[in-house]
Amino acid sequence: MVEKVKIPVFVKDGIKNALEPLGSVEKVLKDLGSKIIEGATPPEDVKKVINDIVARVRNVRDDVEKAFQDGVAKTLSILKVATKDEIGSLQKKINKIEKEVRVLMGEKPKAAPAKKKVVKKAVAKKA
Repeated sequence: MVEKVKIPVFVKDGIKNALEPLGSVEKVLKDLGSKIIEGATPPEDVKKVINDIVARVRNVRDDVEKAFQDGVAKTLSILKVATKDEIGSLQKKINKIEKEVRVLMGEKPKAAPAKKKVVKKAVAKKA
């Protein structure tokens, strides 16, 4: 059985705030469509309204992205999930401790693997 997940309030609020402007954009589009069909709107006005709608949609998209990113960051912070840098730092510490343990056990430290030579393929000459 799938357990229901409680969506944090800030995520709900972010989605709600992002969708409100889309409702107004939908209304403007419907009104514009009606006026175009009636022939009551000059082309310059149509272009202006379309540019306005495009700007609103971009702003909404940016707001949704920011709300989502902020929500994810806040959730990860609450859950105390380690960052990539923290994990990398821990990995370096583990590698250092492993080397020290090998030395204490009397093993010789492993040499770094030799780098492979890159061999370029010969280009065939055209006749």
